[in-house]
Amino acid sequence: MAVINNDGLIGIVTKTSKLNSTVKLLTTTDTNSKISVKIKVDEDNYIFGLLVGYDKDKKSFIIEGIAENTEIPISSMVTTTGLGNNFPSGILIGRVDKITKDNFDLARTVLVKSSVDFDNINYVTVLKKDENK
Repeated sequence: MAVINNDGLIGIVTKTSKLNSTVKLLTTTDTNSKISVKIKVDEDNYIFGLLVGYDKDKKSFIIEGIAENTEIPISSMVTTTGLGNNFPSGILIGRVDKITKDNFDLARTVLVKSSVDFDNINYVTVLKKDENK
């Protein structure tokens, strides 16, 4: 189940008990967690990619898998796609901060500043999956 606060996506519930839950934050160094995301490039168009990790030094999420040559404006909104069945579509992750190209100019890596202040989290909401869908 997804865990959010008023500012955006925080993580995912990995374990539960009667009285508490364990949440894996998006800022984890675990590279096995990939999240399908979309970047809003204009009013009606999105580019899709994968959030593959977090750069602790730059305090930014890393999005890869973008081969399209569409221009991505800095400060574009990044949200979940709803693909993969872990997160509903449209949960805010952050805004585009920097875009780099690989050595062969075939794909781009996008750095995203989180909309959540991970050093100041007080209240969260757990989004329960609708098992009937």
